[in-house]
Amino acid sequence: MKDFKKAFGYIFFFLVCIGVHFLILRFGVNSEADFSLVYIFTGLVCALTLLLIAELNNYFHKYLGFLFIGIIAVKLLAAKLFMDNSLDLNNGQLKFSFVILYLISLVLITLFTAKLLLHPEK
Repeated sequence: MKDFKKAFGYIFFFLVCIGVHFLILRFGVNSEADFSLVYIFTGLVCALTLLLIAELNNYFHKYLGFLFIGIIAVKLLAAKLFMDNSLDLNNGQLKFSFVILYLISLVLITLFTAKLLLHPEK
């Protein structure tokens, strides 16, 4: 249960990053592009990945590193499919925003998994 609380903390931090991204692009850069698809996809994938890692840690802590690699590979495949099939991502600004948010979520997921591996609960 403690892992899920930590995961929700990381999810909240990622949602704050999405909010800051929105504010910078809407009011700082005056972008009129619609980023809702990017926000929904990156938010859902980040949340699902963090919660999946927290759940897998309960049952397969010994193999969490290998599972992390597999989950990141599936996440990368999902991102590639999203980029290829989305018609709205022809705009360079949308692609750049997607990459930035994807990398932020990747860093958060890596930090979360590393902390789980380095400090196992007894």
